[in-house]
Amino acid sequence: MSLTLATRLLVRAARYRWKLNKPEISRMLGAIPRGGVAIDIGAHKGAYSFWMGRRAGTTGRVIAVEPQERMVEGLVASLGSVNMAQATVVHAAASEAPGRGTINIPRDSTHGASMGDLGDGRAVDAVDVRLVSIDELVESYGLDRLDFVKIDAEGHELEIIRGGLASLERFGPSLLVESEARAHEPGEASHLETLDGMLRPLGYRGSFNDGKRWLGIDEMDVDKHQNYGVGRFCNNVYFEKVG
Repeated sequence: MSLTLATRLLVRAARYRWKLNKPEISRMLGAIPRGGVAIDIGAHKGAYSFWMGRRAGTTGRVIAVEPQERMVEGLVASLGSVNMAQATVVHAAASEAPGRGTINIPRDSTHGASMGDLGDGRAVDAVDVRLVSIDELVESYGLDRLDFVKIDAEGHELEIIRGGLASLERFGPSLLVESEARAHEPGEASHLETLDGMLRPLGYRGSFNDGKRWLGIDEMDVDKHQNYGVGRFCNNVYFEKVG
């Protein structure tokens, strides 16, 4: 067991759990039962994967999807350092359909890798990557249940949802989706309206936490709630089936 790797993962997981995304992770933990199955899309360094695996337990399963090769290597080692055998790391980018694609990875950070154009003249490496869909993951890993899906894909969330509609309809997992205006082109149809319009017919209702309470997705004002540096930046939307 690597104490350094384990300690780094535990510290990072605790930071997300108790400081950065406390309401979201608390709600996520309530949606994953013992023996449950979760998919972590955009797993990065494993903060969410860690809590998913802890909650699901050794009889559960976590599929952690990460497109950056250097992150994949670290993620495998970190999860292994805490004996999380229930977690499987998949080196791929989630999208609408299986295949190959290009992901733009910033040279100055492991954060912000995107299937879209990062803009602002930022130095990036355009890297060929395998594409997977949620529906493909369900089929290829023989999943007979799916309790939770987290999506953090820097503006690619709509395509990922489209690639998982069959599984969402079949299993009805709760979802935590990062969806923010700055990751979408100005002037395009509202990213939140599009997201809600895709999931509402399946019985989902969306909400977000403003730091004090959970509010309906229709109450989100991106000029107020997604104004980076002003108040709580509300880029995570929680969806669950109702009725």
